[in-house]
Amino acid sequence: MDVMKRRKTDNPFPLTAGVSRDSMLRRSSHRARPVLVVAALNLRVDSPLLLGALLAVAVVTSAFKIELPLGRSRSNLVALARR
Repeated sequence: MDVMKRRKTDNPFPLTAGVSRDSMLRRSSHRARPVLVVAALNLRVDSPLLLGALLAVAVVTSAFKIELPLGRSRSNLVALARR
């Protein structure tokens, strides 16, 4: 089999200035923490009950695995129409 090799310029996440991906992600998450803390301190909630209910629904629904009828070779809309 003839496999095409990727060029160095095709790298979707290039390493810049010798910094590894992990350290770059760590640094960006460390920088985001104070921003999130300040945003949380300035958060004004008009309806705490509604906020709690929406957060609970989000947590519960994220626990379910949703099976989607995805076809391999044909369009998903065509596969759904033939059911």
